[in-house]
Amino acid sequence: MKNVLKILQPYWAEKCPNQWNWPPAENYYEWYALYASLVKPDRILEIGALFGWSIMAFLVGWPRIKEILVIDNELYGASLTETVERIRGFCRNQGFEVPHIRAMIGDSIVMAKVGALKNEAPFDLIHVDGEHSATAVRSDT
Repeated sequence: MKNVLKILQPYWAEKCPNQWNWPPAENYYEWYALYASLVKPDRILEIGALFGWSIMAFLVGWPRIKEILVIDNELYGASLTETVERIRGFCRNQGFEVPHIRAMIGDSIVMAKVGALKNEAPFDLIHVDGEHSATAVRSDT
């Protein structure tokens, strides 16, 4: 498996030069890449995209992903439009084919309740990485 941290480091350094050390500290990204290499997903749904690092890790593991739908509420200051462009730029820089990426801004729980995601399925991989508070996690289950 490729060194996922080394590949992603320039992308999080761009957004968080000195203040965040969590990408190397809590490294789920190598696991994400490995998981994608095993599942080989064509379509991914990611709830909670922030800067797009998880999607980039999935792409390192399986660069043949065809379609990605990202949902984010933009509450943490990251522009979903910028995140999508960062993912596209990452693909170009790595020599990957750029998958079709769509973005939906809003609360995923509300979207699910009103049926906004009804016609989006099926997905080969769903990554839920939204709000991490205990209350929000309980409402996701």
